[in-house]
Amino acid sequence: MLELNNISLPTDYGIVLTRLSLVALDGRITCISGRAKRTVLRAMMGFVDVLEGVISIDGEPLTKKSATALRQLMNYMPRRLEPAGTCPVYEPPTADDVARLKANRLGRKKQIVLVDEPPSEMLQRLQQMAAEGLTVIVSTDDEGLLHAAHEVVRLQN
Repeated sequence: MLELNNISLPTDYGIVLTRLSLVALDGRITCISGRAKRTVLRAMMGFVDVLEGVISIDGEPLTKKSATALRQLMNYMPRRLEPAGTCPVYEPPTADDVARLKANRLGRKKQIVLVDEPPSEMLQRLQQMAAEGLTVIVSTDDEGLLHAAHEVVRLQN
């Protein structure tokens, strides 16, 4: 379970997102939609400092000290990959790429999958991951994905 409890955080748009709370449960798909959805994902991974409130994973608060260890429970699939150097061929990540990441961490009891704006064709794989007991958190404005989610948090634009 990943929980945001009354968090406030700065966004890339020069505003502060305030009093955001959500609980993302194991075995369920939670979608976040709105202008600052990617910032919220980054905060969940400890890359954006929370101004107020607490982010926790299974009751363990996400802090600067714990962020590295807690990120080991997460699989992140970005909207697109940016090559670090010259890359002659670019292939976008697939649902199987995320599954391989999960398979690499079989020693972990609980996995959290964070997916940034997946294509709608990935819905079945997201549902399968949730059925396997993973916590699936998706940033999207795709109405089909939002409709299929167990929980939807719509951020104010």
